[in-house]
Amino acid sequence: MDTNPKPSNIYNALIMPAYNESIEVIEPALKSVLDTTYDKKRLIVVFAYEERGGVDIDTTAKILKKKYGKYFHSFHIVKHPKDLPNEVVGKGGNITYAGKWLEQYLQQEEIAFSDVIVTTMDCDNKPHKYYFDYVTYEYITHEDRKHLSFQPICLFTNNIWDVPAPMRVVATGNSFWNIISSMRPYSLRNFASHSQPMNALVEMNFWSTRTIVEDGHQYWRSYFYFDGNYEVVPIFVPIYQDAVLANRYKKTMKSSVYSAATLELRSFRCGIRW
Repeated sequence: MDTNPKPSNIYNALIMPAYNESIEVIEPALKSVLDTTYDKKRLIVVFAYEERGGVDIDTTAKILKKKYGKYFHSFHIVKHPKDLPNEVVGKGGNITYAGKWLEQYLQQEEIAFSDVIVTTMDCDNKPHKYYFDYVTYEYITHEDRKHLSFQPICLFTNNIWDVPAPMRVVATGNSFWNIISSMRPYSLRNFASHSQPMNALVEMNFWSTRTIVEDGHQYWRSYFYFDGNYEVVPIFVPIYQDAVLANRYKKTMKSSVYSAATLELRSFRCGIRW
C-alpha cells in the first residue's frame, strides 16, 4: 500500500529553457520564482539554454547563476548542444537534455526520483506565488501520483498592454479558455508550463525530441506509455505568460492567428466541444 510522503521530503525542480532571449526578459521570470512562498532550499533550478543561441545567452546564463544561485537549493546552467542526432530544433530536445542531466545530478545527491516534482516553465513565464506549494500538496495527497501531471492555468497577461489591441482580444480569449478548460479535468491535456514526477519522466525517457510542440504531445506519450493510467490534475492558480508580440505589427498578427488556431485545435482534440 502506498503511503503519502512528507512535504519535507519533497523537492521541486524547475527546468527553464531559453534560446536567445535577453536578460531583461528572463530575469523578471526568475525573480517571480524567487518570490514564491515555497521553501527555496528545496527548489532546484536548471536553466537550460541552447548552444545555437550564441554568446549572449551563454553570458546571460552565467550572470543569472552568479546572481541568484545562492537563493536556491542549487542553480545549474545546462547548455543544450546543437545538431544532436534524432532531434528536431525545438523545446523538447532542450528540456530532455536538461532532464537527463538532472537525473544524473539527483543520483549523485542520492535524492529519490519519487521525491522530485519537475516543472517546465518558459523563460518569460511567472508562476503564482503559491504554485510550488499547491503542486506539492496535490502530489502528496494522491496515491497514484506517478501517473499524474499537474496543469496550472496559463494566462497571457505579462505584456498585455504592450501588444496591439487586436492581440489583447486574442490573448484575453485564450486566457478565459484556459480557465474554462481547467474546470473540465476529464478532458484536460498538458499545455505549455506543467509539472510531472521525476520517476515517471525518467521511466518514459522525458519528453519528445522529435516534435516541435512537446507539451500536448507529452500527454499522449504518457497516456500510451502507462496504458491509459494517466491523468492531468488541474492546478487552480495561474502561470502568467506573454501574449504574442513580434517586432512588427503584421508579423504579430500572423503569429496571433497561429496561436489562436493552435488553441482551437487543442480544444477539439480534448473533446471539449463535442
